[in-house]
Amino acid sequence: MKQRPSTKRHSAFAALLCAPVLAILSGASAQAQTAEQLVGRWGLAAYFREADAAKVTAAARGFCSHPYVIARGPNGGVMLNQPDQPQKSEHVISSGFTGRTTIGPASDTSGAKDREFVSFAPNQFVLRWLEPSVGNRYGVMVFVRCGGR
Repeated sequence: MKQRPSTKRHSAFAALLCAPVLAILSGASAQAQTAEQLVGRWGLAAYFREADAAKVTAAARGFCSHPYVIARGPNGGVMLNQPDQPQKSEHVISSGFTGRTTIGPASDTSGAKDREFVSFAPNQFVLRWLEPSVGNRYGVMVFVRCGGR
């Protein structure tokens, strides 16, 4: 008599294969921000050494007298500067399978000018440039909401 393969073993194997993918997907959705959360007036400063992060965050609060304004974009994103560009352009937020949330120019799908959200809270967020040469020039950017929400 011919035996049928065990479906329990096959199901357990399928569950093991899917577990890492599900973990990645659930992490990505937990980190997602919306463009609406970024709109507003922000104190902005940057650091190059992790040891300076707390000091730079305090300095960013002081720059609210000359805030960096993030406005809504015409297509649902937000208006930010690209590296070495004085005019703002629309940027969109995206979350990938890696669990990283990034923001980058809507017109550039290469990811060369994208920034990764290092941390996010309603009144503060930190962005790191994905391209090392840009990060070496501009540092890790700390945004602190002016006036709170």
